[in-house]
Amino acid sequence: NPKEMAALDGFAQGTQEYPDRSTTLILLVDDLASGPSLLLEGPGIEKTSMIAPRGMPRHFVEQWKQNNQRFPRGVDIILAAPGSLACLPRTTRIKTMEA
Repeated sequence: NPKEMAALDGFAQGTQEYPDRSTTLILLVDDLASGPSLLLEGPGIEKTSMIAPRGMPRHFVEQWKQNNQRFPRGVDIILAAPGSLACLPRTTRIKTMEA
C-alpha cells in the first residue's frame, strides 16, 4: 500500500560516482486522474504535464522535493494504475495544484 510506504530517503540513493545504483520504485495506485493534481516539469517534458494519482504516500510532494535536491542521487518512481503508467525520474519537479 503506497500510503504506508517508507520515506523515499530510506531506499538506496546511489552515490555521486554511481547514481545508477539507486532504487526504482513501482507504486500501484488506484488511478492517475482522480487524486490531487500534480504539475510535472523537467527533462523529457516539453513544457509541463499534469497527473492526479489517487492512493499516493503521505507527504509525497515534500519527500519528492528532497529527492530532487539529492540529484544525481535519489530514487525514480513508476506509477502503475489499471490501463496507465507514469514514470517519474528523479529529475522531475512536482508542484501541487491547490484550489
